[in-house]
Amino acid sequence: MNTCDRTPILWNIFEEALSTKNSDLVVIVRAMLVVLISFWSSSRVKKCSESPPHLKNTVKLLDLLSKVEWIPAPMLNISQIIPVISPFEAMNLLFEVTNHFKIHAPHMSMVPVTKFQMSLKDAVCLIVQNNIESVGVTAFLFARWGISPGGA
Repeated sequence: MNTCDRTPILWNIFEEALSTKNSDLVVIVRAMLVVLISFWSSSRVKKCSESPPHLKNTVKLLDLLSKVEWIPAPMLNISQIIPVISPFEAMNLLFEVTNHFKIHAPHMSMVPVTKFQMSLKDAVCLIVQNNIESVGVTAFLFARWGISPGGA
């Protein structure tokens, strides 16, 4: 992740590589997710926004995964809630994204939500509902799964 920060062009190259939907890249994506999970699991800040470099990397990776549709369609906007959630919640969310890759090949991201995706859905629902005051109107991006500013 630090290499990408020092050489921003690597994000562009990585994005281009991801767009090929080469399933071999899942190993690299999972490694990047594990690095972020490790950081957020030991972070002592109250909100992810208090650690700008790691927030930037987390959001950038999730945005890339959304852009190339490696994240299930209803979850394409999860990067938008990262700044307002706690590191523990970010860790859980990234863990569920990692689990998603264990179960689903990248090219399958546009299939309807299955029981295997339910843990990712449940994690996002819980996080959005617990942070509804901070998430605000961003919660409407997840309305397809029954999340609204009023709660479940």
